[in-house]
Amino acid sequence: MVRLQRVTDLELMKLISDPRRSQIMNLCTQEALSVKELAIKLGEEPSRLYYHVNKLVDHELLEVADTRQHGNLTEKLYRTNNVTYNIDLSLLAEAPQRVLAGIQQSVKYGFDMIEKNVSLWKEENEDEEKPGRLPYHVTINSGTNRLTKEEWLNSLQHGCTFWQDNKDEQETWPEEIGRLFEDTGDEKGTYQYVLISYRIEDGQKLGIIPSFSEKDEEKND
Repeated sequence: MVRLQRVTDLELMKLISDPRRSQIMNLCTQEALSVKELAIKLGEEPSRLYYHVNKLVDHELLEVADTRQHGNLTEKLYRTNNVTYNIDLSLLAEAPQRVLAGIQQSVKYGFDMIEKNVSLWKEENEDEEKPGRLPYHVTINSGTNRLTKEEWLNSLQHGCTFWQDNKDEQETWPEEIGRLFEDTGDEKGTYQYVLISYRIEDGQKLGIIPSFSEKDEEKND
């Protein structure tokens, strides 16, 4: 069952906004993995992951699901906690710019990737009669729809269910979220949707999204 957790401090907000830690949490969703197994899947050295994994465990974003013995050494296997995060209104009111900084950075990554992607495509296909495909996965789409509050929330719920790969919509989108907004009954409004999506690994290849680094322990994050 999915548990709703309110984000009440900036450190947790930074953790769930970090694309590198998102990679770790997504890999540990389907199966429990050791740091060495994570390193193989990410193409990284294990030494570069321990700090990030420990941070996620400290904030209960990962849990130790099992252990394995290798002689005198105990290897921990980590699994992602089944949690949906919701920013607490008090935190947003207290420090709106700092709270939204992570989301703004995620959007900027996408814009920068689109610009770089198209630039590379242009260089590679400038003299070609039949242009090739875009080399990296990134897209942005927008649209509008006229809906009631309930219809709007339902549309958001469907989207959230899809990208979280969760068949139980009620667990993915708790009713508590809908109660945050004023009830407007059958009144309809025009709702704007903006969807930006990209592959984090592609952003890292382009040098736009930070890769794992052994120096992260020294940073104040």
